[in-house]
Amino acid sequence: MNVYHVVKSINKNIFLLVFLLLAAPVCMAQTILIVESYHPEYNWDKNYIQAFEDQFLGTHNIEVTYLDTKRIAKSEFEASADRVMKVFHRIKPDLVVLGDDNANLLMIPRLSDSNIPVVFLGVNSPLSKLNLDIHKNVTGVLERPLYVETIKHIRKVMKPAPKKMLVLMDNSTTMQAAVNETFGDARTANIRRTDIDILLTNDEADWKNAIKDTQDNGYDGIILGTYHTIRNSDDEYAAPSKLINWAHHHSQVPLFAFWDLAVGQGMAAGGYVVSGYDQGRLAARLSHFILKGVSVSDIKPFVSNVGRYVYSKSAMEKWNIKLNTMTASQTFYIQ
Repeated sequence: MNVYHVVKSINKNIFLLVFLLLAAPVCMAQTILIVESYHPEYNWDKNYIQAFEDQFLGTHNIEVTYLDTKRIAKSEFEASADRVMKVFHRIKPDLVVLGDDNANLLMIPRLSDSNIPVVFLGVNSPLSKLNLDIHKNVTGVLERPLYVETIKHIRKVMKPAPKKMLVLMDNSTTMQAAVNETFGDARTANIRRTDIDILLTNDEADWKNAIKDTQDNGYDGIILGTYHTIRNSDDEYAAPSKLINWAHHHSQVPLFAFWDLAVGQGMAAGGYVVSGYDQGRLAARLSHFILKGVSVSDIKPFVSNVGRYVYSKSAMEKWNIKLNTMTASQTFYIQ
């Protein structure tokens, strides 16, 4: 939990960055290499890459490569990282962006000797696991599910307020880190007078059974984490789009989400979610400062507690979800 204390110093860091930026020289067009943990079709990746393009397109060169760690077997991770290093040596970027935990765990040790600035985003692992005392050229944005804010919001949306919720996630590196830092080994908690049970699984049958049995097990709703490393009984990759659509049609209780990538028509209804675009926007600003000449050592990693209300109109109608006037005015709506 100590990592959250970093947030308190964010305003001071921002003032320092602005001061340093004003003193830094203007630079010529440079090359940014973005390394995705996942794959180009993954909406989270699309959204943070869009944020970088909005910031830099036309002024700097953006190259993108990916590790594909949600779809390939874990035994293939190292080979994928070696392939990315070949891209790195070919492109010779001025700055590297690492999206999410697997890219950090695989690439930071490989990049450390290069002294090229590295900016990460979407990282759920605690700072202690990143070994930034050893890797001096790394900084970035830490991502955390907004557990308290999400439950607080759902308690206002559901009438009566939910007594018990299921938090359902895949058993990925990202979700393990997201849960363990906040709850340790515990898989039950009480947040704002709502009991939550946490289930992490990569087994398709277990995941579907948890959804089918929610009402029988006394749950008033489900909050989805990611569901992108789930495999079937033949150890084949289960397509996330099919899984979330199945959940939409078979869940007896409303589906909410921690991330905007799970919200949409035939998906979860919505919630107070973490957005890939917001993570990308913050990381792009850090990258901007560094490319202007600010030293990485002057930019401490920080936790982003930025969320947004995102809802699917069709899914809201399915589960008869209504927002109060103030929340509705701040909500991003999709079909």
